[in-house]
Amino acid sequence: MTLLDRAMLRWALGKWVGVLVIGTFLVLLGEFIAKLGDYVRVLASSQWWLLPLYFLVRIPDFLSTWLPLATLVAAMFVIAPMHKQGTLVALSAAGVAPRRVFRVFIGLAFAACALSYLLADQILPRLLPWEERIQAALLGKRGLDEDRVRPAGWTGDGTYWSAGAALPGAGTFHRVAIFRQDGTRRMAHAETLRWTTEGWRLEGVVLADGDRATTLASTTPAAIGLPLPQNLDSLREQLRPDSARTTAELIAASHPRALRILAWRTTVALLPLVCLLYGLPRFLRWIDRGRPAVTAMHALLWALIPLAAAGVLSRLLVSAGAQPLLLAGGVFGTVMTLGWFRWFRMRL
Repeated sequence: MTLLDRAMLRWALGKWVGVLVIGTFLVLLGEFIAKLGDYVRVLASSQWWLLPLYFLVRIPDFLSTWLPLATLVAAMFVIAPMHKQGTLVALSAAGVAPRRVFRVFIGLAFAACALSYLLADQILPRLLPWEERIQAALLGKRGLDEDRVRPAGWTGDGTYWSAGAALPGAGTFHRVAIFRQDGTRRMAHAETLRWTTEGWRLEGVVLADGDRATTLASTTPAAIGLPLPQNLDSLREQLRPDSARTTAELIAASHPRALRILAWRTTVALLPLVCLLYGLPRFLRWIDRGRPAVTAMHALLWALIPLAAAGVLSRLLVSAGAQPLLLAGGVFGTVMTLGWFRWFRMRL
């Protein structure tokens, strides 16, 4: 690493950390202002401590929101005084190309990409259940230790199960419907499916077998020929939302959407690098050195191109077939290739 690289790296790191902190704070402030009424009510209540806990849990989410543009903004803060002082002109006159001067930002962008993937794949999925619980408690919808009631569906040993109101944490499922998947006409409806020390119990059961219907107060799934092989722990794991699982967990479970989620999280992780490749060459133009604010806006508009491409890709991945990685590689690979083309043609 040359003396120029070391000097630029020290300067760039300081600006990058400052931009990350200030940008994350501004995102947090925007969240607070958007729900000011709810948050003021919480601060005036006995559960005021939930608010700082909620924002503490949300910090990684706010950070991931700002991270794609943070490296570009930090680079602009470094370049602006160099433009004003004529440093870049002197370096160019000495034969040092702009891409050579600012190559440390490429390494910084790769570090931001690694941090972005760590947030998207490891930290945010683990914090999501806590975030939902604390937010519900803040809004007074339920207690901090209570599960969110939601519908659920799952399969097990040739049967399909659905519950209109599922509480996996409590081991209780209400308004349960059960169907055989082998084409037979056996099905059942139960008021409650409950996990007990002896296994699963169905309560308030109406069993339909062909044209005959039978009512049972309580029984087990196996006793009516509609087995449920999962225990409570395995069923909880099966019903976890995709957004609350890491990619490794999705792949290990042979989840049908595992590759789509991997493709999307990888795309999001690459945004800090691609936004830098698109925005920095525009900000560097010497002709606009006297209008830094206007030039910064133009650079940010260029950075919106990969962000828009990521938005389009997210829609395409929803309907992708068996090759989501190829789709993501084709779309975002093209965007990144054009970004590198802009970088290597960068000039004052």
